[in-house]
Amino acid sequence: MEPGTRGGRGPLRGSVTPEKVSVSAGIQVRHDQHSGYMHHKFAIVDRRMLITGSLNWTTQAIQSNRENVLVVEDAEYVKAFQDEFERIWEEYNPTNYSFFLKGNK
Repeated sequence: MEPGTRGGRGPLRGSVTPEKVSVSAGIQVRHDQHSGYMHHKFAIVDRRMLITGSLNWTTQAIQSNRENVLVVEDAEYVKAFQDEFERIWEEYNPTNYSFFLKGNK
């Protein structure tokens, strides 16, 4: 059975999602508007530590997959990923969403 479903009978009403938890905690959430997936997997901790690698951050991946994770505290690498995060964050700013642009049909 898939999480958030009732044995093939559709999604549970009011099911908890990471996005709902984030929004309810006051954490901003932004969405990729493109047809492909944003496949970055990294975190920056306190602007000084970078965590990156192939790991999908799920219990399934941690327990069953052969993944790699790199933890770096080198300012040069942290800055490069911080800059990429800032670029993506601005790209997915809701004010830039195409369905909000005037004249877009």
